[in-house]
Amino acid sequence: MTTPTTKTIAISRQRGSGGSRTARAVADRLGLRYVDRELLRLAAEYLRTSTEKAATPPSTWWSRLGEAFASGGADGGYTPSLSEAVYEGELFDIEQRLLTEIVDEQPAVIVGRGAAQQLRGRPGVVAVFLHAPEIHRLARVQSVYQIRDEKAARRAIEMSDADRARFIRSLTDTEWTDARLYDLTVDTAAAGLERTADLIVQLAR
Repeated sequence: MTTPTTKTIAISRQRGSGGSRTARAVADRLGLRYVDRELLRLAAEYLRTSTEKAATPPSTWWSRLGEAFASGGADGGYTPSLSEAVYEGELFDIEQRLLTEIVDEQPAVIVGRGAAQQLRGRPGVVAVFLHAPEIHRLARVQSVYQIRDEKAARRAIEMSDADRARFIRSLTDTEWTDARLYDLTVDTAAAGLERTADLIVQLAR
């Protein structure tokens, strides 16, 4: 296995573009850690609780996450959710610090939570945006989330787009669909998920 020269791959994606699946494939091929919004939320919540209980909490992100898993906080699996993890205040601040820690400590593939926008430009970081036409996204959302009603699937996509646009705008004052913000943008419907993963891996190496 070729060791990647890139330290972190930060991926932003439209719901229904297959971003999470692609990111996992990239992490597997490059032998990198995979971090998504669910893991970030878990770590932020665990860190807040452990800091309150212990005078000397684990010093690194990976040890914190390892303790969270050991305590039964998560099983490492992925369960897709139609709702966005939206929170501010203390948990949000902890999450943002963890993003910086991840980049500084160990190579990883990070999906969502503004990582691609916030980390772009840092040495060793590749920012990627994955998108697809609505008809493709609708079909995938209906399949992955078992939604028979096309109107409901379209509403889920529209709400996700609006939430993510608002979040990124508040975080970096940019438009998340602007291709100029990324090192690589891919239409996953045109390229296919396997080829998309290939393109990201090639860029990372």
